[in-house]
Amino acid sequence: MNHQHQFSSHLFANTPTKDSSSSHFLDEGSRSSLSPAAESVTDSTRTALATTFVQNSGYGVGAHGHQRRASLSAQAMNPNFSKQASINLPLTKDLQRYVDAYIKYFHPHLPFLHLPTLRFDPSSGYNGQGSHGREYLVLSMAAVGALYEYEQQAAGELFEAAKKLVDIFIEERRKAAISARSMNGSDYVHCEGETQIWLVQAMLLNCIFGLQCGDHLACDIARNQISTLVQLARSAGLTRPTSMPTGDSYSHHTDQDIHMSDMELSPFGGSLGSDGWSGLGIKVDADEQVAWLNWVNAEERKRTLYGVHYISSLLVAAHNQDPRLGNNEIQLDLPCNENFWMAETAPSWSEKGGMMAAAQSSPSFSLALSGLLSAGQQQYGLNSSFHHYSGGQQGSGIPPYPPSGIIPSTFGCLILICALHVYIWEKRQNHNGRHLSADEVQAMQAHIEPGLKAWQSAWYLTPHHSIERPNPFGMGPLSADSIPLLDLAYIRLYVDLGRAKEFFWARDFEGMAEELARGWAQSNLHITPPSSASSVSGRSESSFSNAISPASSPGSGSPSPNLRPIKLELTPTPRYASLHAMQPSPNHLIGNSISPREHNLRQAAFCAADSLAMSDTLSATKTTTFSSCQSVFRELPIQSALCTFECAQVLAEWIATVQDRIAPFMGIMTLDQCNLDTLEALMTLEAEDRKLLGKVRDMLKTAETKMVLEQPRTDYPIVFSSGLGATVLRVAAYMLEQAIVWPATRLMSEALRAQAEHMDLRTRRAVPHLV
Repeated sequence: MNHQHQFSSHLFANTPTKDSSSSHFLDEGSRSSLSPAAESVTDSTRTALATTFVQNSGYGVGAHGHQRRASLSAQAMNPNFSKQASINLPLTKDLQRYVDAYIKYFHPHLPFLHLPTLRFDPSSGYNGQGSHGREYLVLSMAAVGALYEYEQQAAGELFEAAKKLVDIFIEERRKAAISARSMNGSDYVHCEGETQIWLVQAMLLNCIFGLQCGDHLACDIARNQISTLVQLARSAGLTRPTSMPTGDSYSHHTDQDIHMSDMELSPFGGSLGSDGWSGLGIKVDADEQVAWLNWVNAEERKRTLYGVHYISSLLVAAHNQDPRLGNNEIQLDLPCNENFWMAETAPSWSEKGGMMAAAQSSPSFSLALSGLLSAGQQQYGLNSSFHHYSGGQQGSGIPPYPPSGIIPSTFGCLILICALHVYIWEKRQNHNGRHLSADEVQAMQAHIEPGLKAWQSAWYLTPHHSIERPNPFGMGPLSADSIPLLDLAYIRLYVDLGRAKEFFWARDFEGMAEELARGWAQSNLHITPPSSASSVSGRSESSFSNAISPASSPGSGSPSPNLRPIKLELTPTPRYASLHAMQPSPNHLIGNSISPREHNLRQAAFCAADSLAMSDTLSATKTTTFSSCQSVFRELPIQSALCTFECAQVLAEWIATVQDRIAPFMGIMTLDQCNLDTLEALMTLEAEDRKLLGKVRDMLKTAETKMVLEQPRTDYPIVFSSGLGATVLRVAAYMLEQAIVWPATRLMSEALRAQAEHMDLRTRRAVPHLV
């Protein structure tokens, strides 16, 4: 349980940093701009943290903040570094700044904390309630916040301190359990109340940091600790609904009798004064206040569990590891609409509709997921048909309403697309680790793709949802955060990059490139036209038709409730709606025929190209240069970098596969030598090939226009003079280098450059006489 991994000082080497002591010194003017939660980080908070380290395991705590901060990293390089090492906590004003950065930049992407009631000062509160242990969450939040302040060295040390703090409480919990067993016998089990929610939240943030910090050992430890995180969540009872007493159950109590300490709530509004006024100077009803705080407690527990589910699904999407928290374990409703969660007072919450309205915006997770997965079996409108409107034109594509009329919240949409990733991964694992055949891939597409389209319908039905950053309606980035995961889900329907991911995280970039180039070859398998295998209303006779295993996801065998059409006046162009219009062309091409592997790659490459074309990280920024987009990169979530990384790999591999096939006739395709109207191109490339290659060429020319405005780079000629596939990889690598918040993006950049070099060698082998 206690991993004695020390944070290496080289972890953030060669990364731009800022001097916190000079550029971010908090004077009284800047202090007033802090959020209330960040302001509640006081000297008492820091003292409580320091006391915990001193009293447990013999840690020493420096009194001069980051003036002595370098000592921890220096000692971490020593193999004899022990638990007696000094922990140098940042000064209070720096902790405030880091927590404020967390709230401003990270919290909108994963809003499981209730900011209006979040306070960290253990000595404050009404009726002496204190912070209920929330001060111990500060270090984990500050570590993430320091990354957004571009202070990677401070972030690393805060991360180490946060891990040690969590280890202290987990060890205390373990000892208490052993003691209780010895006193109560072997039948003793933990009660749900014994695991405090802040401990789950702190470990959740530590795992997110560890996975994305770019350090090999820290990442491995974080992957292992996610199992512990899930166990903590289970022991806290987070997978089951929280029983909420109603306001009436407290009606016979006086104000002083209403104790909220068991609810893990902060003191902010925790109880009322004897005159009925809250700490905000707002007259509130006692029952209304209690109902709000009860609801906040239950909703925060639910959202924390979904935060655990998010990081578990990230293991699936990014690391090809089994999910630590299965879809079938969750017995909760989805998170409520953000308007209710952001309500700052009980009266404001009640004005929005209170508990009843919030519950109506929180459909059941299992029913919603089951509805998505059975979307292909639903009858859409009259005569099993449906219509959507794209730019005023009626056509086929996304159904105009989601299955069962379910419209999840913004956070709920993120959770459901994560659950679909878990489901896709589980379906692939049902084949004993082998790659699926072409027919099996199409059967899976026929079963799951309607669910992705239904998810899109539900996402579109919320008016303030937008892929733009920043959100044009002022509703934050959460709605756009789901789209990279949607893009990745479509790609996963066509290609399996699982083994390549394992090579990547093992830092074996050569093995990764080989797996991408030679993996999942299916040249001898028959492929069925996609129009018959992927229709939205069609049913597949394969095992995937009813493949929702009770052990993995909610079953789809039972019929869903009757669907109620919801008319849409105007729906944006459906993502990837053109995929099913692509018919395999009659094979009149010269040279080798197109293999099923290449066909699936092309399907995935269309998805990848669409994603990259719309991505802020490649070509859709509102600025003229990439280096001037720091505000955009600061807003991007982890999954955006992952999506850019994987889309570039898939698109480049499709180009390389086409290059291998047409090299004897067309030579090497580069940005300057990619004429798709020649006789050779017409004879060797299908119409869809030429369409996609033209799109790639246009994207790269846009990128080139921006890159020439940057500072001169020694590798610039290499980027655009190599083969088309390698150019895609190098441009994407350059983009990822600009997103410096999460250090793992630099690792992705290195991997893309290594794959580009591998692709250059592969191209030269294909046409040696031209090199």
